[in-house]
Amino acid sequence: TITFDENITSGHKVVVHSVKATVAGNGLNQDAFTGDASTTAFTLSINPINENNTMVYIDGVYQNKSTYSTSGTTLTFSTAQVNIQFS
Repeated sequence: TITFDENITSGHKVVVHSVKATVAGNGLNQDAFTGDASTTAFTLSINPINENNTMVYIDGVYQNKSTYSTSGTTLTFSTAQVNIQFS
């Protein structure tokens, strides 16, 4: 159950990230990269096992999973990211 102090305005989207007990280890892993406007593939420090185990943010904005894919430790964007940092 999620309870808000105030009503959510019509048309606004609420996104809730839930981490289940299937996540193992001492905590969540974070990688940070800088886009150079030409690179689309980046190497993660661990294999997320499943793309659903990833959350990508660019300048603090969550990126929809349709904008990238994962294969092993490689995270690949459909378009190159322009001179920004992301994690």
